Amino acid sequence: MDGILSKETCQDCGAKCCHSIAIEIEAPTTEEYRQYIRWYLAHNNISVFVEDGSWFVEFHTGCAKLLDDNACAIYAHRPKMCREYGYDEDNDVSCFISKLPFNYQYEFRSLEAFDAYLHKGQMEVSSEG
Repeated sequence: MDGILSKETCQDCGAKCCHSIAIEIEAPTTEEYRQYIRWYLAHNNISVFVEDGSWFVEFHTGCAKLLDDNACAIYAHRPKMCREYGYDEDNDVSCFISKLPFNYQYEFRSLEAFDAYLHKGQMEVSSEG
């Protein structure tokens, strides 16, 4: 996998993948999960998005090992997640470099945007949880 995306190629794109972390979360199908998402979005540099039906919280924060020229200070020993990022299950390039659009069904950058989504009845939210 390392041979497809070279160090130089990653530097050329601005190392966009090194500027945030996205973690899968529960869909807001209960009031409890809805409140978690509202809490996330009340913080700075956080967004929530839905991709292929899965929900993610994204922390917009740069990697501490990213240098000013977008090179990785620990490239030879970078984490496995960094080595594998940018490839899909068929080992095809699927990162910013490939210029494929993200398949976000929804993206929320504010608590108000998420509340508006809920008020439009986009998702049923039960009172359980």
